Amino acid sequence: AEAARLFEAAIHVHETGALLESLAQCLLLLDLPRRAVDAAARAVELDRSWVEARFTLGRALAEVDDWAAALEEFRAVASLEPSHEDVADEIRRAAYQLRRRAPSS
Repeated sequence: AEAARLFEAAIHVHETGALLESLAQCLLLLDLPRRAVDAAARAVELDRSWVEARFTLGRALAEVDDWAAALEEFRAVASLEPSHEDVADEIRRAAYQLRRRAPSS
């Protein structure tokens, strides 16, 4: 919790993508995924090509059960960095969750 407060204080002084992405990771660890979405989304807004910010945003979106948006972020990560270590697993997980939640016909 102290780390999150320190990141927030630093962001108040000088907002950077790196601080926002780090804050998002802290918030995920603190089980505050909605706040993590906000921080990660702002980091991505500052630099749409930043792979780790997009990956963190995908993880945060998954934590709030927004699987469609999470899948979109994970696919963006795969497009930007095909060799990303964890993205294939996250794409499979998000796609599975979407299928599982889809209304049956």
